Amino acid sequence: MSYRLITTKITEDNKNRLNLTKSAKNNQNSKKMKKLRLSLTGQWFEMTEKGIKREDYREITPYWCARLCLCYGKKHSKRMWKTLLYVCNNDPVLLMSKEFVTFCDFDQNEMTKGYPKNTDAERIINLDHLGIKIGYGKEEWGAEPNKLYFVIKHGAEINKHFCNCEYPAKMKGVNQCYRCKKPFKDLK
Repeated sequence: MSYRLITTKITEDNKNRLNLTKSAKNNQNSKKMKKLRLSLTGQWFEMTEKGIKREDYREITPYWCARLCLCYGKKHSKRMWKTLLYVCNNDPVLLMSKEFVTFCDFDQNEMTKGYPKNTDAERIINLDHLGIKIGYGKEEWGAEPNKLYFVIKHGAEINKHFCNCEYPAKMKGVNQCYRCKKPFKDLK
């Protein structure tokens, strides 16, 4: 039985097409906003929706490390984070003091009431992402005393309009969409 080796001659035209395709994909990916989706119970969702609760807490576990942290600029598995936490004697402050461990960069926090469908707008809130830190949470917002958490900070609520852009709805002094630069009076 004989096998034929099929080869394709790569011409300059094909190379240019490949480069254009790659650059178009990179442009599409750069425009996409990175969302951190967090599920909440009814009580905490309502407080967040009213603007009372401006931060959310997640326990420092391998699961949340895998979702929120980077090691050498890359995401890694829960198993690797379990090992890193073990090496640092389960001390998250020691772990985060290492220069090779950083937090992921998100644009938005998508807060959901339970696990809704993507079309259920009443149970989903999009908020600006103001960063992540390790710290103690407030007991009135569900944190246990003297326990360290990932503290995820929320900013202003983001709404969608018919112009297919998103803007911060509750920020004072903002009079135009930050994407399309149209004044809000024109977005009726």
